[in-house]
Amino acid sequence: MKLSGLIEKIEANNIKRVVTAPRPSVDPQVTGIYYRSDQVGAGGVFAALAGQRTDGHDFAKDAAARGAAAVILQKPINIDCTAIEVKDTRRALADMASAFYGHPSEKMSLVGVTGTNGKTTTAFLLDHILRRAGYRSGVIGTVNYRYAGKTLKSGLTTPEAPDLQGLLAEMAEAGVTHVILEVSSHGVVLERIRGCRFAGGVFTNFSQDHLDFHGDMEQYWAAKKRFFTDYISESAGWAIINLDDKKGLKLKEVLGGVRQVRVGISNEARVRASGLRFNQGGISGMLHLGEDVFAFHSPLAGRFNLENILCAAGAALAFGVDSEIICKGIETFVSVPGRLERVPNTLDRHVFVDFSHTPAALENVLATLREIVDGRIICIFGCGGDRDRGKRPEMGEIAARYSDLAVVTSDNPRTESPERIIEDIVKGIVGHRKVEPGLLGREFDSGVFTVESDRKKAISLGIRASRSGDAVVIAGKGHETYQIIGEKTVAFDDHLEAEKVLSRGINDADTMDG
Repeated sequence: MKLSGLIEKIEANNIKRVVTAPRPSVDPQVTGIYYRSDQVGAGGVFAALAGQRTDGHDFAKDAAARGAAAVILQKPINIDCTAIEVKDTRRALADMASAFYGHPSEKMSLVGVTGTNGKTTTAFLLDHILRRAGYRSGVIGTVNYRYAGKTLKSGLTTPEAPDLQGLLAEMAEAGVTHVILEVSSHGVVLERIRGCRFAGGVFTNFSQDHLDFHGDMEQYWAAKKRFFTDYISESAGWAIINLDDKKGLKLKEVLGGVRQVRVGISNEARVRASGLRFNQGGISGMLHLGEDVFAFHSPLAGRFNLENILCAAGAALAFGVDSEIICKGIETFVSVPGRLERVPNTLDRHVFVDFSHTPAALENVLATLREIVDGRIICIFGCGGDRDRGKRPEMGEIAARYSDLAVVTSDNPRTESPERIIEDIVKGIVGHRKVEPGLLGREFDSGVFTVESDRKKAISLGIRASRSGDAVVIAGKGHETYQIIGEKTVAFDDHLEAEKVLSRGINDADTMDG
C-alpha cells in the first residue's frame, strides 16, 4: 500500500496536518506499521505513542534515521521524513494497521471476551467447543496465541493494534473461521481493538482491578461497557451477558437493542444451570440451552467456573452450534494452564497453581476449596508491584479469612520493594497470629499467617506445612514462567517449584526440619 493511500485511512477528523518530507517527494510503498522505533526499516511507518513510562515522541528521530517513510505524531517535531500530526496517535495507528493488513477481522467471526476474571477459561472452553463443532478456531489471550496447530508466546492479553491485526491476518490466511480474543480494559482504552469487526462479545463479571491505570471503578467499568457499546452492533453482533453479576444486569439494559444471550442460574437466562452439585470431581447438574435440557458434568471445579461454562455455552449457541455438541464440549474440556491447575503428587496433598491476582478471583478460588476439600487450606500468595495498591490489603483479608494458613510472599515486584508490597498486604490481615517461618510447624493453629518474601522458599514452606488431605493453593502467577524483579525478568515457574518440593516427599511423622 502506498503512503498516500494509508494516510487516507486515518480518520479524517483526527488529522491536524501532513508535513511533506524534505527528501525528494515520492509516494513510497509502506513496508510495515510500527510503534517501536527499533523495529522500523526502510518504508516503515512509525507511530509515536505516549506511554506511562516512556514517550514514543522521544524516538521519532530514531525511526526517521532508520528509513521510516512517515512518522505519526501528536506534537510537532522536525524530522527528516514525512510527519503526520494527529490528535490521537493510537487511533491513527489502529486505523492504519487494520487497513495495512486488509481488515482481516472481516474475513472471520471474531468474538471478544471481557470481564475482570474468567476471560481465559471462557476463551479456552469456547475454542474447545467450536473445534468439536468442526470450525477452525483460534485464540488470542493471556496464556498464548494459537491457531492452525501453531502456539505463540503471549505478550499482552490484547496485543497492540499492529500486532493484533498482523496476527488476525495470519489466521485468516491459515483458514481460521472463528477467533476468540480476550479483550482487556487496556485494550479498549488504548485503542488496540479499533478497526476490528466483532461478531459477538462475552461479559463474564466485574470486580476491582487495574485501578492504577483507570483511577477508579467508574472509569474501569466505563472501559468494559465501551467494548459493547462501541463494537457490538445491533444489526450484526451478539452480546453474551452473565446475569449473575450485578454489572451484567446493568449491561443488559444498556444494550437493549442488541441481540443477547443471557446466561446464569436465574429463570430469565436463556442458558442456565439447575440442580447443581459441586465437589472435587467438578460440577454436575442440568444444563438448559434454550429449549434443550441435558444432564452434564464438567471436570472444572467451583461456582466461579460455572459462570465461565455458561458464558462459553452462550457464545457457542449464538454461533449456531448444536446443543449436544456444546454439552459434549463442556464435558470433555479438562483444564486451563494455571487456572486452579492441579500439581499431581502421591502424597495425598491437593496442590493447585492459580492465576488469581484480584480480590474476587482469590476469594472465588479459596471459597471453592473450602467447599470441596475436607482438610486445611494453605494459601501462598503475593501482589504485583507498580500496580493497584488498594487491592493488596483486601487480598490479605480474603486469604486470612478463608485459609487456615496464609503465606504472604512476593509476586512480580517489578520496581517496588517486595517488603513494601507485603507490608500493604499484611495491613488487611487483622485478628490473625503471625508466626515466624522458622517456628512454623505442621501442627499450626488455624488462623495464622507467616511472611516469606522469597517465593521459592514460600512455596516450599507452605507445602511442607501441609498434612495429608490438606489443600495448598499457590496464587497470583498461574501459567507464568517468570518473575519480574526490578527491570529484569527471571525464570520462575510456580508449578515446577511445587513439583520439586513434592518430589522430595513429605513424611507426616517428620518435623518441619526433618
